[in-house]
Amino acid sequence: MSFCLFTVLFLFAASQPALSQVLVNEVDADQAGTDDAEFVELYDGGVGSTDLSGLVLVFFNGGQDASYAAFNLDGNSTGAGGFFILCGDASKVANCDLDVSPNTNLLQNGADAVALYTSDATDFPNGTAVTTANLLNALVYDTTDADDGGLLVLLNGGSHRSTRLREDPAEPSPMSVFLMGPVGRGIP
Repeated sequence: MSFCLFTVLFLFAASQPALSQVLVNEVDADQAGTDDAEFVELYDGGVGSTDLSGLVLVFFNGGQDASYAAFNLDGNSTGAGGFFILCGDASKVANCDLDVSPNTNLLQNGADAVALYTSDATDFPNGTAVTTANLLNALVYDTTDADDGGLLVLLNGGSHRSTRLREDPAEPSPMSVFLMGPVGRGIP
């Protein structure tokens, strides 16, 4: 009896994609003119159909090293190709899976971060200090801003591949797109 129960539990666990393989793959935090096509893309390594329940995306402002938005991903999953996109305006972002508010200026510009946690949005009310507890992955971004040590701690706390990216202000592209993995669905 115990062998059968062990086998069933092992097969169930082996069939469940690990949430730790989900990462922040792409962030578009700045457009020419009005920031109305901002998005965050997650990628599960190509597994596809990964349940995102129990995960929360948290946006941190580098000025105060504190959260300014948090979004539960409960009830959502990555698509067949492994991508999931959270956006501010689905009419402006192709393949948006979760349209949240606000429609413009969803992501702040400057020294800021997007972090993925195993947690709930209620654990990150606006003004919550940066933490590495339950952190899966983070992307810290800026332009010509000085590095923000309070955000950079996120780079050492994730279960895998967190990164810091700096947009080159001389770059001719009007978009700030940061990639951590393959080119995803968010790029037109």
